Amino acid sequence: RNRELNASFALSPSGSAVSGSRVKLTANASGGTGNYTYKFIICDARGNWYKLRDYGTSNSITWIPGASGKKTLYVDVKDSSGTVKRTGISFNVIKEELSVFLTSDSAGEVLSGKSVHLIASAAGGTENYTYKFLVCDDKGNWYKLKDYGSSNVCTWTTGAAGKKMLYVDVKDSSGTVKRAALPFKVKNEELTGMLVADVQGEAASGS
Repeated sequence: RNRELNASFALSPSGSAVSGSRVKLTANASGGTGNYTYKFIICDARGNWYKLRDYGTSNSITWIPGASGKKTLYVDVKDSSGTVKRTGISFNVIKEELSVFLTSDSAGEVLSGKSVHLIASAAGGTENYTYKFLVCDDKGNWYKLKDYGSSNVCTWTTGAAGKKMLYVDVKDSSGTVKRAALPFKVKNEELTGMLVADVQGEAASGS
C-alpha cells in the first residue's frame, strides 16, 4: 500500500523580498504514486488568485514579485494517479529594502560625563520598527544602551575618554534587522584643561 502523498515547499529568500527581486520557489513531494508534477499559484491579500506556472515536471520556478503586500504562495503536487496535495507559505513583498540612519545632537565629540541624544530613523522594509542602541569602545567592549523598543531616541551618558562606536539595530515587523553606526570621541575634561594651561605657560615664558 502506497504512503499518502505529501508536499512541502521552500522559498529563497524566505519570509520577505523586495518588489522586483528574484525569489526561488522549490517544492518537494513524497508518497503517492511517484512521477509528480507541480503547479505554482499565488493569492494576494485581497483574495485574488494568479497562476505562476501550470503543472510541469520541474519542482522549482523563479518568481519576480510585483506589487507590495502580503501574499500566500501555493504548490499543488499531483502524482501519477491524479491525487493532488496542496501546501502554502505566507510571504511579504516590500517596496524597498530596510535602510537605517543614526544621528546625534553632538558633532561627534563630547566631554566625559556629558549626555548625548541619539536619534535613529528607518525607511523601507515592513513598518512598525523597533530600535536597539549599543556602544563599543576602542578595546572591543560592547554595552547595550537600550534594548529593542518602539522609541527611536536614546540618551547616552558618556563615561571613560576614548574612541567609541555607537550603533542602532532596527528591526522591522518581518524580523529583518539592519544596523547603522556613528563614530564618537569622548574627551577628558580635566586633561583638556591641563593641556591648555601648559600651552599658555610655555607661550608666557617664551615671550
